[in-house]
Amino acid sequence: MGKKKSRFPEVMISQDDYYKILGVAVQANTDDIKKAYRKLMLKYHPDVASEPLKVDYFEQVVRAYKVLSDHKKRDEYNQSHRIHSNIHQTKGSKPKTEVNQYSKTESKRFGHFKFNLFNRSKSNGHESNDDFFKIPKEIRSLSIDRLKEQLLQSSNKYVRAEALKAIVVQWGKQGYKLITHGLGDQSREVKEVAVRAIGKLKIRQGLTPLIELYPKSGPNMRKVIIRSIASLEIAKSNEWLVKSCYDSNDYVRLEAVKTLKKYKLYSYLPKIKGLAHDRNPEINELVKGMLKTQGLL
Repeated sequence: MGKKKSRFPEVMISQDDYYKILGVAVQANTDDIKKAYRKLMLKYHPDVASEPLKVDYFEQVVRAYKVLSDHKKRDEYNQSHRIHSNIHQTKGSKPKTEVNQYSKTESKRFGHFKFNLFNRSKSNGHESNDDFFKIPKEIRSLSIDRLKEQLLQSSNKYVRAEALKAIVVQWGKQGYKLITHGLGDQSREVKEVAVRAIGKLKIRQGLTPLIELYPKSGPNMRKVIIRSIASLEIAKSNEWLVKSCYDSNDYVRLEAVKTLKKYKLYSYLPKIKGLAHDRNPEINELVKGMLKTQGLL
């Protein structure tokens, strides 16, 4: 009787072949390697994969990533294996990536954790909420208890983020306590889900936590917070939006002014009239245009 074929052909890859383990080309740049690693994390992390073969492969993935994501270690690895590659690519270079021959088969088995959003190296914050909160039907079928467990106990930030997205979609405002838990998460990915959820669901009691989070956040997150607070469409949120128009960061100020225009909050224009002389020319044009339209300039 012949030997039964392994359900997990990845484990047959040489444990020393880090490029094949991650399913990337030897010319892959840092972003390609990060994306491949995150995709595999979602499939094989112990929090979502309990079978021994999958856990073993996860450990291989971690080892491979630690080497290939570090330029010095990667150079040493390439030299020791006589691999020739140009790993210090210029920005914007997009080398072709080898196709993992097992990815199509395995994605069907582990579809629960193959997520679209976090295959990107970073979220740029501009994806619409409708697209942002799209989740596979396999995830929607998970019970609330299972989703809570993933959010509160998983060490994988992408698993936590997707669990919170599913909670928002399934539970709506009833999941507010879990959403506020997400605001305190250490990872940007989970925080962004929580911030967007407050705006999407128009949870007014979420205004204060968002205002408190704002000064602790970087520019990209501050822009997401601005859009969520504006979505609440209440007097207090509108007044706060005016203040954010004077943020120290040019791009954040621009986002605030654009948001004010989007919601047609023209009654607040006298309070931002000074921005008609802002150092950012795009802000100048926006503010002057609104002032002229309203007969204030």
